[in-house]
Amino acid sequence: MTTDAVDTATGTRNAVYALGEVRVAVATDHAPVLAYLGDFYARTDAGRPWWLVDGRLEQPHPGMTVDSYGVGYLADQRQRRLLVRAADPENLQISVRKAIREVMVAFCEDRGYAMLHASAVHRDGLLIVFAGDKGAGKTTLALDAVVRHGFDYISNDHLIVYRDPGLGGLVVTSLPTPIPVKIGTYLAMEDVLPVPWNTNGVDVDSYRRWPTAELRRLDTRLDYTFASFGQPNPVAVHCGVSGTARVVVVLPEYAPDGIAAEPQPGGSASDLLAHLRIDWVFDPVHNPRHLPYPRRAVERFTADGQDLISVLCADARMMRWAHTGQVAPLLHALDGGGAE
Repeated sequence: MTTDAVDTATGTRNAVYALGEVRVAVATDHAPVLAYLGDFYARTDAGRPWWLVDGRLEQPHPGMTVDSYGVGYLADQRQRRLLVRAADPENLQISVRKAIREVMVAFCEDRGYAMLHASAVHRDGLLIVFAGDKGAGKTTLALDAVVRHGFDYISNDHLIVYRDPGLGGLVVTSLPTPIPVKIGTYLAMEDVLPVPWNTNGVDVDSYRRWPTAELRRLDTRLDYTFASFGQPNPVAVHCGVSGTARVVVVLPEYAPDGIAAEPQPGGSASDLLAHLRIDWVFDPVHNPRHLPYPRRAVERFTADGQDLISVLCADARMMRWAHTGQVAPLLHALDGGGAE
């Protein structure tokens, strides 16, 4: 088990976290910050950190940019150090977590990434991408693959793709975020799901007698983290020229009659392009920017996304599927697949 490195003179605790291919160092004088980060990021002793996030429990300094939560930020590009200062412990924890995430986004931006509305799982060289709009069952299928069929959870709904600059091919990874599980999915899988990271005050028992079709329309949710499933996140999967992962892209929808259909060949790069995530990337509330790195315009981001999606789909098996929330029929339909 990795333990905190502590500077006894200053009380500063230090740790390094692995986010896919990037490493981020953290220094803090508030021990609960590192405990909180453990719910989201995997600690590592390998690799050189790209940036240091220095988070302290104190009032923001003069000259800092202060957000609406009273959290101050100051970036030093030369030393690659981002100072985060907050007087409120909870705000400090959340802000440091998001600052670490922003370092990863900057790393991916440097590689011209694309982000998709898609879940993804990986097992034994098979990468399955579930791409669809809200309510298509992406999270449900990914969860089922993880808890019932031994897949690794790669992404929930923020799938990142960028070119491998060294070996060619593509890298597929994920923006690290909590996993929102809707109440309908939770009740259908309650027997195999771990304890939620955050119940959001939901009274689960009050929904038990609701019809399935009505539950599916509700946005009421319980939150998980990837660590809830005993898995690190984000991790990087290599595919294409340099990688070994076989890619299957599934365009799912719930079966209207409640009976799963056979997965059918179908779909194209244009179908996947429709799920490019411009919403999160260019939303300053969800994607605050405190690091001084170059950013693409929407037009460039879209063009790069089209290019990356074309490469991904060129080597992928494309399928459409009307499902009932269980991934077993899809696994049976795939070469080398099967339900456990």
